[in-house]
Amino acid sequence: MHGYGDVSVLSYDDVPTPTPGAGEVLVHVEATSFNPSELGLRRGLLRHLFDVDLPHTLGNDVAGTVDGRPVIGLLDGGAAATYAIALENALVPAPSAIPLAHAAALPIAGLTAWQAVHEHAAVAPGQRVLITGIGAVGRLALQLARNAGAHVIAAASPRSRDAARELGAAQVVGNGRELDQPVDVLLHCAPAPVDASVLRPGGTLVSATVPVPTGIHFVTRNDPAHLAALVTLVDQGKLRLHSSSALRDVTHPPRSAPTTTNTSTSECPVPIPRATDPNNTKPSTKSSAAARARRSVYAVVTEPFSRAGATEFETPIDPAPPAPAPAPSPEPPPAPGSAPHRPRPPAGPATTSPPPAT
Repeated sequence: MHGYGDVSVLSYDDVPTPTPGAGEVLVHVEATSFNPSELGLRRGLLRHLFDVDLPHTLGNDVAGTVDGRPVIGLLDGGAAATYAIALENALVPAPSAIPLAHAAALPIAGLTAWQAVHEHAAVAPGQRVLITGIGAVGRLALQLARNAGAHVIAAASPRSRDAARELGAAQVVGNGRELDQPVDVLLHCAPAPVDASVLRPGGTLVSATVPVPTGIHFVTRNDPAHLAALVTLVDQGKLRLHSSSALRDVTHPPRSAPTTTNTSTSECPVPIPRATDPNNTKPSTKSSAAARARRSVYAVVTEPFSRAGATEFETPIDPAPPAPAPAPSPEPPPAPGSAPHRPRPPAGPATTSPPPAT
C-alpha cells in the first residue's frame, strides 16, 4: 500500500526477504485474510488510531509454517506476502482439522467473537442471546454462544440466514423488532447503528463494531491463549469456519476464475498493478514485516466477495459519485410547412475552434 485511498494505492512489489530479530520468527505464509478494518486502513479512516509507514504491507491474520510447523497468529500487518515476521509468542499451532489456508480466517474474527461472548457479555446457559450481523464475527459468536448453552437468535440478512440456521441458531429473524419477547444479551456485530429496544431492562449490550451510548464497545485484543482455545474448538468439531470463504492469489494479477472453497459466486476485485518505480519497493522502516519475498500467497475473504458486494461495502466510505447528467429535452415537433425534423447528433467532448483565417 503506497498511500491512502482506493485500490489504485495498492501494487504488487518485489522486496527482500525479511530477517527476524530477537524473539521473532520468519513465517512462510500460506494465507492471510482481509477484514473490514484493512479497508478502513487503506482508505485512511483509521489514522487517528494508528498510522503506518508507507509503503505498508497489508495482512494481519496469518497462517503459515515456521521451520515446517503449521502456525496461525495475529500480526501488525505484513502477512500478504511470501514471508512475514512475527513475535514467536504471538503464534499458536494451527488447527489440524481444516486446511491451513482456511485457518487464516480465524485470528481476528475468532478473537473478536470470543472476547464478545466470553469476556464482555459473559454469556451463560439459558440466556436469550440476539446476534445482529451474521458475517465472519457473527457466525463464530453464534457458535460460541450456542456452545455456552444460550438460546441464540440470529438477526441476519437474506444471504446469511441459511448459514445462521446451519450453524445452530435456534431462531433466525430479519431484525430484533420481529421478536415477541426481549433478550438477555445483544451482541452487535453489524457495521450499522444498533437498536437496543429488544434488550430487557438490565440486559447486556456488547458492540464489536460501532460505539453504543449504553453498553460495551470494545476493540479486539491479541491474545494467543484465546486463539489457542479457538483452535481446540475447531479441532473438536465445535467451531466451524463457514465454507463460503474465498481463496485468492494476492501476489499475482487476478485470474478470470478464482479458486473458491465452495460454489458461491466470487469475482476477483479490481486488478492491482505491479510497481514499476524501484523507489516504490522500499520496505517500511517501522516494521520488518513489510519486507518480504514474493510467491503465490492466498488471501481468505471471510464473506462471499463480488464487485457488487465491494461497491455496496464501500458506498458509505468512498466519495459520492457525480450526479448523472440530466436527460436532454425532447425536440419539439416541426411546425406545419417547415423542414422535416432531424435528430441532433450526440454531444461530444467540448472543443475549441481555431480562429478564423485572416
